[in-house]
Amino acid sequence: MLRSIRESFLGSCALLDSAFAQVKVVGRLWSCILACSLAAGCAAPVTQRVAVDDRARAAEEQAQQALALQSEFAMTLRLWSVGYGVLKAAKADCTEMLRPSLGIYTLSSEQLPVAARSRALQSVGVDASQRIFAVYRSGAAEAAGVKPGDVILSSSAGVKPAKESRGDALQRMPAGVPVKLTLQRGGETVVVDVVPDMVCDYPLQYRASGDINAFADGSIIYVTRGMMRFASDDRELALVIAHELAHNTMGHRGKKSANATVGLLFDVLGAAAGVNTRGAFSDVGARAFSQDFEREADHVGMYYLAQAGYPTEGAAQFWRRMATEHPASIRTNLSATHPATAERFIALERIATDIRDKQGRGEPLTPVKAKP
Repeated sequence: MLRSIRESFLGSCALLDSAFAQVKVVGRLWSCILACSLAAGCAAPVTQRVAVDDRARAAEEQAQQALALQSEFAMTLRLWSVGYGVLKAAKADCTEMLRPSLGIYTLSSEQLPVAARSRALQSVGVDASQRIFAVYRSGAAEAAGVKPGDVILSSSAGVKPAKESRGDALQRMPAGVPVKLTLQRGGETVVVDVVPDMVCDYPLQYRASGDINAFADGSIIYVTRGMMRFASDDRELALVIAHELAHNTMGHRGKKSANATVGLLFDVLGAAAGVNTRGAFSDVGARAFSQDFEREADHVGMYYLAQAGYPTEGAAQFWRRMATEHPASIRTNLSATHPATAERFIALERIATDIRDKQGRGEPLTPVKAKP
């Protein structure tokens, strides 16, 4: 038994000697002492380890990567398809931020890095053809009879080359001018004319984050995987997109920056007087009217939702569900950047009633302006 212990002890010493020699930390004595401590203090599994073949593991890695890519691709297409209707419905508020669109998403392997082409083909079927992977609901292409899976053989606007800029693409597709598409659908050739829609030019970007979140930066609307999963149906996702779009159309990002600049002025004046405000006034300025901006985005966003053809009655349930995820947001907190979920639920219920009354009277669906 002593011999067995000695062999085990010396074996541990040899292993740790090799490790510590590489980093030049300590000598053999301390290595042995540490080995004894580890052997005595660390717990080890008691059941047999399952042997995993390296080739099988590599194959499973590829399979899981393919599943992850399929999931991300599907979520992105859902985001764009649902969001398209909202971006189209709100075009009256986007003024100069408009672009023509056929309401389709196409992708060819030629537009991808060479290293990604094989995986894209195996995962989502992207090959050298210009294939239509999504036809957005309520879009121009859907109205013209374009189907997902169609392959574009030719286009009067030209097929979008890889790395083409947005500006070049818009010049090829002037607003209001029909685009003739020659499509391959199965074994037949189909020719359709598609009159481009005008939509708000605020791109939607999917983010692979588990956080339940969405935000807008004045130019782009971001929606996370967590929010995509939380939005139980397309109406809830449209509500989220409409809210973030309202932040952009109402210019909230610019207004917040202007408010922060006013606060910065006071910080500078304090510094000139020898007082270190630690940026307190800038922070207060950036937060000024933050909850009111959120209230306005809720208000305007509900009208965008209605204009996109979604029923607004019952949409407020989104905030009851959100309260179950974030119970701390139920009660009013004046220092928070967003109103409480209880307030937002009641407000959306009332906005839905106003929208229903306007629809009943045949009035335009425009948000109620604040009294001067």
